[in-house]
Amino acid sequence: MRSRIAWNSIWTVIILIVMGVFMLVGGGISYVSNKQITNRCTAVTYGIVTDVSIKRVHKRRHTKTTYIATVDPEDRSIFNGSGLRSDRTSYSYRKGEQVEINYDPLDPSTYYIQHADPSSSGMTMIITGSVITFMGIVIAFLRKTMRA
Repeated sequence: MRSRIAWNSIWTVIILIVMGVFMLVGGGISYVSNKQITNRCTAVTYGIVTDVSIKRVHKRRHTKTTYIATVDPEDRSIFNGSGLRSDRTSYSYRKGEQVEINYDPLDPSTYYIQHADPSSSGMTMIITGSVITFMGIVIAFLRKTMRA
């Protein structure tokens, strides 16, 4: 029976560390690529929120709400006359609200809307991956000290 418990706990440690490292690497790649986008978006214009879609995900004891805004830019010529959509964010946009639109002056199809900075999602994955990896290392250390 003891060997089965030891076998299961070693696999738990391995799975935690591998998952944590994958999240760290994926989050790092996401953060760097999204940070490059935010660095390219040096020009600023403004727009008005014309519509807000809300998505709620219900989990056991709490509900996570995300918002996506449709924005009508003041200078429609920059964006070929089209409306823009924000990334998902926890910020609650209001119809009629004025928001800042950061865009790449060389390629206006690369943009982000105020309160929906794309580099924040990568940072969340980095933090989560760090916590999971740390948990795996702590469990491995405790497992090793308990055997001694």
